[in-house]
Amino acid sequence: MSDMITYTIVFLKLSDHRYLHDHITRVSIDEDKTYLLINSIQDDNLREEEEVKRVTAGLLVDAALTTHQYVPLHNENEQREKEKQLVVLAGDWYSSLYYSELSKLGDVGLVRVFSRSIQKTNNAKIRLHERGWKDLEELEELITTMEATLIQNVGIYFNQRSIADFAGHFLTYRRLLDLIEHAGQDKEPFGSARLSPLFAIEPTDRDREDYIQEMISNLEVVAANVKDRLLASYQDNEAALSTQLKKRFMELVNK
Repeated sequence: MSDMITYTIVFLKLSDHRYLHDHITRVSIDEDKTYLLINSIQDDNLREEEEVKRVTAGLLVDAALTTHQYVPLHNENEQREKEKQLVVLAGDWYSSLYYSELSKLGDVGLVRVFSRSIQKTNNAKIRLHERGWKDLEELEELITTMEATLIQNVGIYFNQRSIADFAGHFLTYRRLLDLIEHAGQDKEPFGSARLSPLFAIEPTDRDREDYIQEMISNLEVVAANVKDRLLASYQDNEAALSTQLKKRFMELVNK
């Protein structure tokens, strides 16, 4: 099994584009998702090189989804408009790269898995942007869909259902903690890419500070429930997890 350095080198080499990266920040590899993809894409019929290409393709899909999240919401001047256009192009660039890599491998099934995952993830982001949830259970479901659909679908495709189950709880809990921490600290949370899409648009029907505190309280309730399920999932699936994922689990739940 290849290590993180290998995936980082392959990803950076594939995704390198001088003009784009001279003008916008390059997306960094998400180590947690990389380890989850490595654990998910395990098939005795695949050579190590083929597994590396599939993991890298998954990282490119995640990069595309992450990059589009950083599209500026408010175009205050010509420079911001140019930035917006370049960020959109960067996301499209990553998408084209993953498709190109999988096309070379002839893995039509995985292309379909990625395509469905992108669609489902973006649908969840839209509903979160519109605040289109009726209760906290649905809010949790949308956050899980946004954060974990790609990894879960890949795990199911390669019959690694233990990883798919663990990934859903792990990535949801990780995102919830980040949202709770930064929603309370950021002076201007609305429009922040890190807090998007839950804080994409400032509310017009209530006081902004009241809304922020209400959202933090709701997220804390959801996080407590998700943590309980994450702990249970870890117990059920520990044998299937790599050493790196076990370490990351312990770091996360002890925050």
